[in-house]
Amino acid sequence: MFPTNLDMDVLRALVIAMENGGFARAAERLGRTQSAISLQMKKLEEQVGQPLFRKAGRTVAPTDVGDLLLGYARRIVALNDEALTAARGRAMDAGTASSGTTAAGAHGASPSPAPACPACGRRSTGCTGP
Repeated sequence: MFPTNLDMDVLRALVIAMENGGFARAAERLGRTQSAISLQMKKLEEQVGQPLFRKAGRTVAPTDVGDLLLGYARRIVALNDEALTAARGRAMDAGTASSGTTAAGAHGASPSPAPACPACGRRSTGCTGP
């Protein structure tokens, strides 16, 4: 049996919801309805098999498992964004602008790789070591 893949859009919604104070604010920021965000979070809870939120007055707060998953979600989303930025920078380096200059030359240097982690030497933002 293959492991379950967590949906990037759902992980991004989780991060935005927790950083912005709830599902309603995440919905505003993502251009979705609050019920759509709630359904995504319900799907995420079903995938994980654990409750990720608890009511805290009129808002929700992460459970211990939700807080754990939130840490992973932040790293996964950041790594996704880093990979896209790097790949798009490479694609721009390889292409040419209509003026005949490379895209990187027309718009500045391509993004440099992430600095190496002092603990493990890997190049990744948010690396916490081996």
